[in-house]
Amino acid sequence: MAASLASDMKVYDEYAAGRTNELLAQFGDVFNAASGGAIRLITNSQRGNYTYESFFKNLGATLAARRDNTSVGAQTDTALTQDEHIKVKLSRKVKPVATTRDAFLKSFGSMSQTEFGDILAEQVANIMQLEMVNTVLTACRAALKQQTASYITESSLGSVSTNSLVSLLAGMGDRATRIKVFVMHSKVYYDLVRNQIGGNITNVSDFNIVTATPITLNRPVIVTDSTALIANLNSPDVNNYFTLGLVDGAIEIENSEEQYITFQEITGLENIVIRMQGEYAYTMGLKGFKWDVGNGGANPDATALALGTNWDTHFTDVKDRSGIALMTL
Repeated sequence: MAASLASDMKVYDEYAAGRTNELLAQFGDVFNAASGGAIRLITNSQRGNYTYESFFKNLGATLAARRDNTSVGAQTDTALTQDEHIKVKLSRKVKPVATTRDAFLKSFGSMSQTEFGDILAEQVANIMQLEMVNTVLTACRAALKQQTASYITESSLGSVSTNSLVSLLAGMGDRATRIKVFVMHSKVYYDLVRNQIGGNITNVSDFNIVTATPITLNRPVIVTDSTALIANLNSPDVNNYFTLGLVDGAIEIENSEEQYITFQEITGLENIVIRMQGEYAYTMGLKGFKWDVGNGGANPDATALALGTNWDTHFTDVKDRSGIALMTL
């Protein structure tokens, strides 16, 4: 059993023992208002491994057509059909963390499960949030990349520019206004700043230099160094970066099972041990895509979620889906 001991603690005889936590540094505040509603997080308890919602398929533009007013010929019926929007539930855990009672007594002079929990709570909340962010962005990138119409590449080094963002919006054609937010890695963000400064465009370059921010075509930007936005597609030594242009409600996340944290006092050992462990689950869906239940299965791991073929399209037009993915170096 691995548990922290008194010998693992910083025991001070005369100084105050700090309770400040070291947290993961990645930016994770991307939900709801922070993303302009593109990445939505709600609480909605659900049974089972999937959520199904039926909808009627679009009958297409040819439903309305020229009528020959010189004919009484028979017409062929058009069938009204349905499809399903399928979300998948992801079961997650907070791994066991253990410490001896003696270790706390030596460091703080007292020990309680509440105090132990207070120290861990901040770290646990931070890690759970970032796990969720990285997971849903990975799935969204994979789904968009799988579809030719929603995937744009610019392969020259340092190619990200204002033109790159224009190309991304152009992927939505006359529905480009549906793109509400750009999600990008910090490397891409600052490459864009440098590119716009180097363009020497009056006022634009001045703004970039003074504020260290790029012009992003009147869309807000979420900058997060998520592993979901980096891939090695062509070489293990060269990073490819993804920028996502997301529409309203592009990613749906539902806290679908109550988060549960438990503490246990373990005896029968040389020292009494206090252990914490937790479980949680959330259901995720992508606008315009349905989870492939047959191929992807229940409670998929990271590899399955990152496989684009596990996300099937159910909205015919790219303009009705989650958005556009741009790949640069």
